[in-house]
Amino acid sequence: MNRIYAYILDGIISIENIVFFNNHGYLVAPGMVSPQEVNALKKELATICRGERGAFKGFIPVKNGALDGELTGRYRALHFPHKMSRIFHNFLFHRKITATITQLIGPDVKCMHSQLYIKGPGCKGHAWHQDEKIIPTGDQSLIGAWVALDDASVENGCLWIIPQRQEHLARTVPQYSPEYLESETIDVSAYEAQMIPLEVKAGSVLFYHGYTIHASQPNKTMYCNRAALQCHYMNANAELPWSVDGRGVPVEDMRDIVLITGVDPYQWKGTNNICCPRFEPATDLAHVNDRTKETIRLVKQS
Repeated sequence: MNRIYAYILDGIISIENIVFFNNHGYLVAPGMVSPQEVNALKKELATICRGERGAFKGFIPVKNGALDGELTGRYRALHFPHKMSRIFHNFLFHRKITATITQLIGPDVKCMHSQLYIKGPGCKGHAWHQDEKIIPTGDQSLIGAWVALDDASVENGCLWIIPQRQEHLARTVPQYSPEYLESETIDVSAYEAQMIPLEVKAGSVLFYHGYTIHASQPNKTMYCNRAALQCHYMNANAELPWSVDGRGVPVEDMRDIVLITGVDPYQWKGTNNICCPRFEPATDLAHVNDRTKETIRLVKQS
């Protein structure tokens, strides 16, 4: 496949980019987030893990003087960091990211989800899936913006993708590999020849459609983190029948959203606050020492 138009150059999306996205379900934007912005996000991540933005559910207390790597290495993920931090909330509005999204799904855009993946050495991967199954939109306009905060490689668990725009939710089957967190995966046997890894440098942004099939491998390094910030957006003109993280009964229109650009035609409904920010302990990380594992165990019991 000729993937030249998979790349957004200098943060400016082209007509060829849009056509490629519509056909293949993804785009890569190298360097869209500057080194200064990446460093600010990583610094804020450490600040959150130090407890300076609040002791949210799953938080593990730390001693003064802990290094940033020690702080972040205690967690696999942080859910809804835009609710933990003004810096991450403001990042939802990143000018180049939102300019790209408006060209792909329209001028009226809302965001309903953000998540930080730490993915330290030994961390498991995520099995093949489609985000639209987890976050169902009323018009199939879901789009993910995956921001690399560290260089992502095959060795440390970069994203893999099937570059084909899907029109439906694929069948899932049980999966038993200990390398993945989930107990189910999409049956991708028909796509084995098409799978490609998206190895990118820190500051790159991966855009992919909610129906695009993707996965990530485990971090098999002994020293290298693979931190990334993932944000999900959709067209504001559609309702969001989401149950939040796939738990509970879907509501008619989940209104815990942030209007990013344009107009919200459902503004009359108001907004609410039902998505709870939380830390996810890194209980599957090979590099977590015994003392930290014991701390995690005590926190989970409390």
